[in-house]
Amino acid sequence: MVQKNDARKNLESIIRTPADFRLRNPVISDAERIAVGLHVRDTRPTAINVPKLCPGVIIKVVGFRRLKVFFHNMKTKGKGKPYGAIGAVIVYAMLDAPPAGIDALTRSVPATRTPHILEFTEEERGKKTVYIAVCR
Repeated sequence: MVQKNDARKNLESIIRTPADFRLRNPVISDAERIAVGLHVRDTRPTAINVPKLCPGVIIKVVGFRRLKVFFHNMKTKGKGKPYGAIGAVIVYAMLDAPPAGIDALTRSVPATRTPHILEFTEEERGKKTVYIAVCR
């Protein structure tokens, strides 16, 4: 298996150079690329559909000053974010009482991978409750 993977890497490095030259060379037209069976490089950005679902979250305490935020698809039993969701923004705050609204959650962090780890300082440990919301 290792020999096969090494052979593939070597072959790819040999093939990529001329293929990359043909794809990027301004002298060669798109019609000529298509004629020899090469794909034409798309220069237009592809639109991304807005996800239909917001990721659900599961929060687990994993130590004295650490929370793990796991994303999941609320419609299926699978792990990970719903189709089309690139990530979410985790907003949170340490408060004495439940917040009146999301504006009271003063900290935020973008999260694209699951799990996302929130870490707190030793001074913050055990003094207040952490309130968390997830936005897309």
